[in-house]
Order: sequence, then C-alpha cells, then structure tokens
Amino acid sequence: MIPGILICLLTALAASFISPHTPLDGVTVAILAGIVLGNLNILPDSFGKGIRFSGGVLLSWAIALMGIRLDYSVLAELGLPTLFMILFGVGLSVLSVLVLGKFWKLDRDQLLLVGIGNGVCGSSAIGAAQSVIGADRDKVGIALGVINLLGTAGIFLVPLWLSLFPGFTEAQKGAVTGNVLQAVGQVSAAGFSLGDGIGERALLVKMGRILLITPVVLVLRRVYGEKEAGLPPVPRYILFFLLLSLVNTLSLLPPAATRPVREVSEFLLMTAMAGMGMGIELKKLLRGAGPVLAVGAGGWLLQIGFSTLLATFLFKQ
Repeated sequence: MIPGILICLLTALAASFISPHTPLDGVTVAILAGIVLGNLNILPDSFGKGIRFSGGVLLSWAIALMGIRLDYSVLAELGLPTLFMILFGVGLSVLSVLVLGKFWKLDRDQLLLVGIGNGVCGSSAIGAAQSVIGADRDKVGIALGVINLLGTAGIFLVPLWLSLFPGFTEAQKGAVTGNVLQAVGQVSAAGFSLGDGIGERALLVKMGRILLITPVVLVLRRVYGEKEAGLPPVPRYILFFLLLSLVNTLSLLPPAATRPVREVSEFLLMTAMAGMGMGIELKKLLRGAGPVLAVGAGGWLLQIGFSTLLATFLFKQ
C-alpha cells in the first residue's frame, strides 16, 4: 500500500502549501488535486490499494483526531439568541436541500452532504458525514465542489448583502456572516472586510456551528445504523472523537500538547480527501453537478435570508 499512500501524502503536502494563496481550504485543494491526478491516468494500478486505504481508513481516523479542535465552552459566550440562530440555520440548511432535491429526484445521501456542508462547516463537515454515510466518491466530490463554490462566492456576496442593511449593528452583521458562510477562512475574509468587531463576532458564531459536528455525526450514526440488523456498536473512531473533544473542552492537556494533534488531524484529512479525489471520475462529476449546485444554492440563499430575518428580531439595534 505504500506507493498509493505516499502519493496521497505528497498531494496533501502540496495542498497545504497552495491553499493559503487561494480562497479554498487545504481539504478542498487536496481533493481537487486528487481529481486532476486521478483523471490524467498517469498513476499505476499498483497505487490503487494505498489510495483506497487513504480515502477510507485514514478518513475515519482524521475525523477521530478532529475532536481535539472542539471546545464546547464557546457555547457559554454565544448567548441564547445566537445559539437559536445557529440551530435554526443548520436545520433549515439540511431540510431545504432535502426538499428542493426532491424536484430533481436527487440522491438523499448527496443532499445530506450538501446540506450539512452548508449548515455546519464546509469540507470538514462533509468529511465527517461521509465517514458515517458511506456515500460514493463522486457524490462527495460534487458536494465539496458545490459547497466551496458557494462559500467562495459568499466572501463577496455576503458583505454586499449586508450593505443593504445600514441599520444593522456589528453583532447583527457578525451573526449573519458567521452563520451562513461555510469555511472558517471564508467567514474570516468576509467578516473582517466589514470591520474588526464584525469579524471577531462572525468567527465566534462560526465556532459555535463547528461544534455541531458532534451531534450531527451521532444522529447520522443512529439513522444509518438502523439500516442494519439492530444498532451496531459505535465505531472506535467516533468514540475517540468524543473523547478528544471532551479533553479539549475541559483543558485536560496544555495547548502545546494539543496543537500537534490538531495539525496531524488536518493533514490526515487532506490526505484522505486526496485519495478520495483520485477515485472520482471527472466526466461523471461534471455531469451530475448542475442540479446539485442549483439545490445547494437554493438552500444557501434561504439560509442567508432567514439568518438576516432572525438577526433583525433576536438582536437589539
């Protein structure tokens, strides 16, 4: 398996250097690079086993290590109005995409990936959901492409949208920005373009959304586990994920000890997505992307509209 794993690791390493110079996060750059490599037909068949291992087993443990990035003490700083907005936004994102997708008769697994990516935290949330759902690589690739296209456009569109509401306070603008953009980098770029106070508030709201990865994974595990005979045991990687999130929330380890785990988690996730990308057929990806993009955009616009409406009523002027 070594040659296939090695090419995925090298692709992830390249993505980590390229992503800071683009609006995309490292995970997205890694899967895009993987798609390019896989469709150039230059990789020997002997790489296949290691590539599949990277896109499967490594993905599970990348998600497990992601738990160290979660700190549930953030919830105390948000306040009830913001928590309500976050929960409403995630629920609306998933539900609206599922409903809109029925008109195109799209696959439910793919719709869930898009809705969760929109509602929670982009590529990382899609990776976490995929580890439970088990959707095929083409569906994951389409979902990642749609979510990151919308998020990149949102860096410019969300500030433009908020400029239509000159009476909004920093808290309101920050809440909307943090509640509708998919990746941390996108929230940071859009929020701080509106002002330092708005950017800081937007990032805090975004942290609250990221914390929903845990309940989302557990709910998906419950739903998809029931397809089998009885409810199977919770996989070790999910238990490890929960344990690490608890360790970080309770500050049981110093930052110097958790920082390397965070970095390994991010790199493993990029490696796994590179492997997943290498198994995606580009023709099939492009053929199925149009309806998913339309549905994802529709759900995202609803999320923006209702987040703005909630900010009007939940936060004092």
